[in-house]
Amino acid sequence: MISKTSLFLVCLLLFSCKTETIIEPAPYADIISYKIPYDNGKDSINAIIENNNIIINWPGMSEWPIPQKLKPKIVVSKNAKISPASEQEIELKIGLKYEVKAENGTTKSFEIKLNNTAKLPFFPEGEIRKYRRGQTALIAVLNLASDGSDKLTLFNEAKKEFYPIPSLKNPLSGFMFIVDQANGQEIPPGEYTAKITNKFSQEIYSSKPVVNITDLTATPYPNLDLTEPLKLKSGDEFTVPLKYANKDVRISAALLTYVNNEGNRSYIMLQILGVDYEGAKLKLGIPKSYNNELTSTLDQTIRLITSNGEGSNPMLKHPIQIIK
Repeated sequence: MISKTSLFLVCLLLFSCKTETIIEPAPYADIISYKIPYDNGKDSINAIIENNNIIINWPGMSEWPIPQKLKPKIVVSKNAKISPASEQEIELKIGLKYEVKAENGTTKSFEIKLNNTAKLPFFPEGEIRKYRRGQTALIAVLNLASDGSDKLTLFNEAKKEFYPIPSLKNPLSGFMFIVDQANGQEIPPGEYTAKITNKFSQEIYSSKPVVNITDLTATPYPNLDLTEPLKLKSGDEFTVPLKYANKDVRISAALLTYVNNEGNRSYIMLQILGVDYEGAKLKLGIPKSYNNELTSTLDQTIRLITSNGEGSNPMLKHPIQIIK
């Protein structure tokens, strides 16, 4: 005989309703954040996500070039997937596209918009400076990159382009160069406008002529091309090629510059042992009285003082090491 309690349980099992919750796949396919490691990982650049665009404003400091390859850190909607993936190496460029796929298969495309906010070099107003061929010239340029990556070219009235030899640079106030070309061709007399090309391949032109190359007698300078330091001892002699050697121009001094232990620029007076005008060579010597060791690095120079100099005379890079 079935008890009332058992009968109640059977009925409950037979007539009870079973409820199930069905969760649909998420339809969200958004980029939540897009960050680029910056300053050797000390900081990050946060992109702006707007209207399916990834807007990247690169910081306005010319000493930080935009790298060709980088690994952005990306956060997307929950359970969504992005291609290229987060921290996957990409080539950062305008028009690069990402695709985000939601859990339910919905997809969205996002495109890179890259704004380079680095400060561009510019030529301040000023008088045209006059220089001889072979002399060290200075053109005032502001916002030059401190890594020395900016390149200078000169244009004459006929729009012909010339490539002066870079000398020491002062990134704060101007571009220093030798009024000559490394290819052996001279820069003719006349007025020249200038162009700076930066590491982003952007070209900046002066609005008017900035330098006047005169037809006065050229200034001689040592044209020595060394990749390894020339090692010398006190009393040693050495010869350097001399560009624009001229009997009418007297070389009164030759200085070997270097950075001393206090971090200041200093120099020693080299001996002038002779000038071969026909062979265009200058013979120099290390003073026998000089007993210290020093290295004049690729950033330091031999500097000549000549009788026809106007302002700074030529300075070029010549690595020389004095040893005991």
